[in-house]
Amino acid sequence: MTESSKQVFSSDLVKYIIARTAGTHTNDEIFDDARPSRKFIIGTLAAPRKKDLLSHDSEGDRASIRAQRLKVSLLVDRTKINESSEINLKITGNVFYQINEKIVQDPEEKKDTGDDQKTPTYKDTQRWKRLDFSETWNVKLFNSVPIDSQQKNIDFSAVRLLANSDPLLRDSKKIFEDIWKAEISVHVSDFDEKDLMVTIYLRNNAVEPDKPDSFERTLFNCKLTGTLNNNFSHEFSDEYLYEGHKQRYFYSFRTINCQASWDVKGKVFSTDLFGYFEQENIRPRASLTGTNLNFNNLMRPASVISGLENLLKKMNEQHLQYLKNIPPGVDKSDFQPREGDKQKSWGERLELIQQNAYLISRFSRGIDLIKSDKNVRESFLKTNEAFENYYATKGIANAGWRVFQLVFLISSLESVVKETELDVVDVLHVDTGGGKSEAYFALVVFTAFFERTQGKAEGVTAIVKFPLRMLSIQQLERLSSILIHADQVRKRNKALFPGQNFSLGYYVGNTEEFPDLYKKVKDTLYSKKILKSPAPESVIISRCPLCTTPPVGTVRLIDDEKHGRIVHKCDKCGEEFHIYFSDREVFRWRPTVIVSTVDKWAALSSQRRIRSLLGGSGSHCPDGHGFIPSGETCEEKKDEAFQCKNIGKNEKGSTGPRLSIQDEMHLLKEGFGTISAHFEGLIETISEFSSKRQFKHVAMSATLNGTKKQIDELYKKGTFLIPGRCPDGVGASTDIFFERIDGPKRIIYGFKPNLRDNHYAALRTLLHYLEFIIDAQMQLNSNPTQFCEKYSVSEIKSGQNLINHFLIPLTYHIKKQDVYDMDRLKDAVIGDILEKKYKVGIAGKTLTGDTNLEDLKKAIDDVRNYIKNYDPQKIASGSQIFEPLYATSVVSHGVDLEELNLMVFQGLPYTTSEYIQALSRVGRKELGIVLLWFYPNRVRDDSFYRNFKRYHETLDHQVKPIPVNRYSRLGLHQTINSIFCATVINHMSNLKGKPLYRKQDVAILDLNDKKHIVEIIKKVYRRDILDINVHQEVEDRINEIMQSNEKSTTYFPKILAKSGDYFYRNQSGMRGIQKQLILGMVNEDKNRILRRGK
Repeated sequence: MTESSKQVFSSDLVKYIIARTAGTHTNDEIFDDARPSRKFIIGTLAAPRKKDLLSHDSEGDRASIRAQRLKVSLLVDRTKINESSEINLKITGNVFYQINEKIVQDPEEKKDTGDDQKTPTYKDTQRWKRLDFSETWNVKLFNSVPIDSQQKNIDFSAVRLLANSDPLLRDSKKIFEDIWKAEISVHVSDFDEKDLMVTIYLRNNAVEPDKPDSFERTLFNCKLTGTLNNNFSHEFSDEYLYEGHKQRYFYSFRTINCQASWDVKGKVFSTDLFGYFEQENIRPRASLTGTNLNFNNLMRPASVISGLENLLKKMNEQHLQYLKNIPPGVDKSDFQPREGDKQKSWGERLELIQQNAYLISRFSRGIDLIKSDKNVRESFLKTNEAFENYYATKGIANAGWRVFQLVFLISSLESVVKETELDVVDVLHVDTGGGKSEAYFALVVFTAFFERTQGKAEGVTAIVKFPLRMLSIQQLERLSSILIHADQVRKRNKALFPGQNFSLGYYVGNTEEFPDLYKKVKDTLYSKKILKSPAPESVIISRCPLCTTPPVGTVRLIDDEKHGRIVHKCDKCGEEFHIYFSDREVFRWRPTVIVSTVDKWAALSSQRRIRSLLGGSGSHCPDGHGFIPSGETCEEKKDEAFQCKNIGKNEKGSTGPRLSIQDEMHLLKEGFGTISAHFEGLIETISEFSSKRQFKHVAMSATLNGTKKQIDELYKKGTFLIPGRCPDGVGASTDIFFERIDGPKRIIYGFKPNLRDNHYAALRTLLHYLEFIIDAQMQLNSNPTQFCEKYSVSEIKSGQNLINHFLIPLTYHIKKQDVYDMDRLKDAVIGDILEKKYKVGIAGKTLTGDTNLEDLKKAIDDVRNYIKNYDPQKIASGSQIFEPLYATSVVSHGVDLEELNLMVFQGLPYTTSEYIQALSRVGRKELGIVLLWFYPNRVRDDSFYRNFKRYHETLDHQVKPIPVNRYSRLGLHQTINSIFCATVINHMSNLKGKPLYRKQDVAILDLNDKKHIVEIIKKVYRRDILDINVHQEVEDRINEIMQSNEKSTTYFPKILAKSGDYFYRNQSGMRGIQKQLILGMVNEDKNRILRRGK
């Protein structure tokens, strides 16, 4: 099966959907199931109602669910038009009229009447019939001067005569002259000194009566074709900034309620009912000529250096080529030669070359470290071995790095090993599905190995943060598996990598899946105090990553009562894995890698055991329960499943984390970004004082704009973008990191429904998609030779793979209720028709923010199993059930499935970054199809529909710079209390060697302690002068605590929360402190209502 086969098949699929929603399909020449304007929703022009005529805007540019005209504008060169200049217009479309026809009654309907079902009976049925109309008009543009405005009425007389001659048309349904009315008009206006703008309108001028009747006045499948008799057209151009550099984009048409393109460039144009865009298939390079990036090559001492030096040589060679391509004396502000419809500045190109030079320098220094430092070399070799084993277990032979992954890893080595350039955040920017996760997994594994060579036998190496809980479901499973393989490598080399097992902790919101206490996890292993058998499966990693022969073992939860923790154990090979997902276990066992949500770190202001994760002092429990912070009791029975009175000693703990990794950085914005920036400073400050170490920060996103400013606001650090864009263009032949593959990566279609909303449009799309898939399956089953010839596949198996490729559709909805309505309304719009026509069913699954992690994981497994177990013969037997997915944005950041290749959007997501994330759910490996139904009455949706091709060709550039203000006065007020409490509860407790959390503990703080607290808070904010007086804020809070009437043992954050000041409460998350607003009527409104009542 080739990509061409998929393109042809998908084209037929979408053409069918378009034909059925536009009313142009042969099945829709005559029908009786609905009024045409309720059934056909694209390419229509509605007849205005009387109230529309009264309120009609002169331009007709409003976003509307009742579009009455289409518009096309183009530029013409003033110097090239004269008396002979013409545009020859052709207008085409359809109308429908009602006929009365006797049809055979369905036997199923006769059951209820008791009539003889064998004898055919007929019933009168009102049906709709389609006719074509067309009009031509040669329009002169110039008559000594440009002609401002011209109009012509569409002549429907021939169509009307044809309809009225139909013997099935009753006299009462005769078509009168005012039923079908339309006007074509051409307007010429000044645009600038060089150009005039020609605007063509097609408008429906019939008037819809107040009371519906039996006539259909809507015009269908409306299209324009224009032929210019000379080459006098020009292009529009827009100029804008992207990452601080000027960009230009050129385009030929401005449209409303249609799309337009050249059939013959500069000569013949036509409109269409939908937007169409082929997204370039640019993928990360997995190899380069003369290099071997396979794991098994780079895990061997004999070949690792030569392999890396060959890559470095390639990078240097390409860099010299970039320099040669710069003309001498070029002005940075000038534009480079145009490429397609886009043009960039020389300044941007020069900056990319400079960035590439710095990347090469870092990469070279990383190689030098591997050559000169045995510990670095062994850690790198063993990282490759861990990845080789991981992929080999999955049955993937000769696996290796993508080029950018390896360059990212090696260019990061110096900052990890020597702890240099920690004032710079590395931003890993690669398209969704490009392999960013594996790149940072590699850095995490290398750092874990390297820290063991430096004497760190346990404790946290890396903190990985996600803005959303659902974001990490599949990443977590992969990271867990790779870390398990890394630990197997470590065990075989204990002399070099001593210490505890590599472990992982999931530190997220307090839920049933991820509770705060070990006791709550333990309780799930029992039913009525009897241990469940078999034990529950792990939510995080359900299949053993070490089992090599099927059936693969299931990873189950086992209670390790001796150590007060839950271990994960394979029920086949017996291996145990150290993965923790209750807060208390995470605190006591300080896992090597912590995967967390950003919000969870707000607990620093209330949870005093978090300091254990950041290099805090303490000691190990003599009874084997893990680590105890200094001065703390191991566990109290009232809290946990066991009681242990051991007290943590005031001993230096292991060093704090070396890596801080932030995924999906683009979601850290506005108030959430401001507050998370403050807590990021808090985490690093506490760790820095505990460990005398700064973090190596890595941030990642598939969508960026204004990156340097965002990084500065979030971290107060510099920015380095990896791998960076190729100066010759992403995917160019000289691009080291990315390559352009033949054929599109995704094909995106854009539709604007008329007279119906886009929720109905999404349902109708699923109906016609399923009709096509079922018909294709039936054809393959009954006539495989014809099917295989049609789609150029060599065998039935390839034909079946073609259908399977698009077998599960995914719908995306902005509102959660729309997801549930898809399921609620599916039978009325889809299921009943499929049951009647094919005897098949539909049972979709909903995925929203309400979906828990276990159900999301099950949905992912169900998709894979559906494709794996799909039986094409069930179509014939009438037992097939189709299972689409209906989802909100939860799917954008937690579902990575190669099996999903068709997606339907109900509306454009609120941000371009979310749109990019969402559409990337399909076409991750092979061709993906995206059908985007815009909201017809939303201005932003309407704008992007008008500029569909332009929007998608510059999609990355449409991402708005992330709005974050680190020093927002409101943000400072919202976080100062949390940071004060965290400083006392975690930092000062660590400094004093005992827990400080009660009123009496605040009482012992002396003047130097208070000064130190102020210094810490200023360090957290990264600025001495702020819009709040930190010294006063601290003093006021201490006074509030000490002057309260609460007992000396009272938890002091509770005293502050009860003060009545909203800003004396701690953050429960990072979405801001929400005040409760009480709304009430003003007296004037109350009196008005009372008067109405009287």
